[in-house]
Amino acid sequence: MKRVLQLTVVIILLIAGTFNVTYGGSKQEMKITNEVIYQKLIDIERRVVEIEKRQAVFEERFKQIDKRFEQIDKRFEDMNKRFEDMNKRF
Repeated sequence: MKRVLQLTVVIILLIAGTFNVTYGGSKQEMKITNEVIYQKLIDIERRVVEIEKRQAVFEERFKQIDKRFEQIDKRFEDMNKRFEDMNKRF
């Protein structure tokens, strides 16, 4: 995912590196410069990093939950074995 983002940034910078674009609005003009594009890309990269950090936290939580379920499953298996042993005794 990071490589795709980096490749996109490089392509956009190469395309936008040689010219500035001006859009005419109804009341005011907005001039988009290379610096504006670069700043927006930096903001996007920061957001992606934040999302990846949050995703890592969720993945860790899910791993912990999976471990707990595995422990519960083992307890049930142990209980089933005990019941089977009790049935054999009777």
